[in-house]
Amino acid sequence: MGQLGFYLELGFNHVLDLKALDHLLFLIVLTLPFSYVRWKDLLITVSIFTIGHTISLILVYFEWVPGSTSWVEFLIALSIGVVAARNLMIDKKFKQPQKRKGFLNIVTLIFGIIHGLGFGGYFRQVVATDQSVISLVGFAFGIEASQILIVGLILGLNFLVYRILKIREHIWILIGSGLVLIPVFRMILKTWPGF
Repeated sequence: MGQLGFYLELGFNHVLDLKALDHLLFLIVLTLPFSYVRWKDLLITVSIFTIGHTISLILVYFEWVPGSTSWVEFLIALSIGVVAARNLMIDKKFKQPQKRKGFLNIVTLIFGIIHGLGFGGYFRQVVATDQSVISLVGFAFGIEASQILIVGLILGLNFLVYRILKIREHIWILIGSGLVLIPVFRMILKTWPGF
């Protein structure tokens, strides 16, 4: 139980690490278009991200693919930028998210795999060889728990903005996504191969 708890905590703190904002920024832009009414759809999408993240950790752990490279860091930043840009293009009359849910889930799985590749090398260093299954499961559940916490906070903020501050959903999504693009643009430039 001690090993499992260690990896649960490691996964939980991985998402909340303010020195590595990529995961947090991705969750923000992923959650902004959702309201508390659609929390089940959002939970499925966030869980798909965790599955992708875990798949890539397994691939790196068993050395089937290389871990973090400059290209992976660039793709992580780019993935956040793509979702933020998608949010900026959502029409204010966009009221049928079901039509695009499948696309979003596929993209989220791919982005989860990319994000996991960025952390895979470090993860391989801290995992004891005989504890691989426990560590992977614990880490995945830790990530999922912290993602649910963050998503819940963002949904609460969305509720406050829409119901109490009376800001229109479309405007809020534009503001939030635009603000996220500022650090993401710096991340893209910093990690762009050749810079």
